[in-house]
Amino acid sequence: MSDTDQEEIIDTLNSAVRKVFLTVISSEKQPILIAAIQKILEEDLSIDDSTQIGYLPSYTKGNMKNATTVEPIEFIANALFSVCNQQNNQDGKVDIKNINPSFLEKLKSSAQRITLQIVQRPEAKIVKTVIQPAVAGDDYSIIYEDPKDDHSVGIYEKFTHKWRIKNTGTIPWKNRYLTLQNKGEIRVKATQDQFDIPALKPGDVAVVNVEMDSRYFEGTYTVIWEMKMSDGTLCFPNKEKEFSFDVTVKSDM
Repeated sequence: MSDTDQEEIIDTLNSAVRKVFLTVISSEKQPILIAAIQKILEEDLSIDDSTQIGYLPSYTKGNMKNATTVEPIEFIANALFSVCNQQNNQDGKVDIKNINPSFLEKLKSSAQRITLQIVQRPEAKIVKTVIQPAVAGDDYSIIYEDPKDDHSVGIYEKFTHKWRIKNTGTIPWKNRYLTLQNKGEIRVKATQDQFDIPALKPGDVAVVNVEMDSRYFEGTYTVIWEMKMSDGTLCFPNKEKEFSFDVTVKSDM
């Protein structure tokens, strides 16, 4: 068994045991279940007391059968891990099958010496990553685009898409351009590598055009453009795919 496989098994055991132990087994019966496992270990003479049977080094047979203060989730998970690793231990399997209400009833007195210490797992914190523009205070809005609907074109056809955009931030724009972000994934092509955006002060408006060539491949493609600065910095990673549209290329033949 690889280390990765063993870690997955341990995580699965702990998760399953925690769910069942805390929601299905009553608090009255919880220490009795621990006592039952200890009784099975005590009667299993095929394993020495010094043998590590759990996934943790401290979980030897002797330590487990004699423990009086127990973290039950961890204890049971280590016991189940032992069962998984002892496929040839027929005596242990028979003992487990013999756990029944009568067997558990006899262990009530033994269970009284057991103290359970359930370790509460800290709640996972949900961290929300807020993506910001490359320059604080930078922003824009698209006033309209032409065409409003998707493009439907024939093969070997050139077509233009337009956006009327407004600089709604506090940063003046200079030497910015639109470039085709997913050019390696689609068949239609831009007629040039980049299309310049006019210099815009905050509050200014301009129309930006991009021209494309449908070429000779039929299909529907999503075209994604992005705004960059003169040094290639992506201006708005927080506004992914806003400059995008679909193109359907179909032959008239």
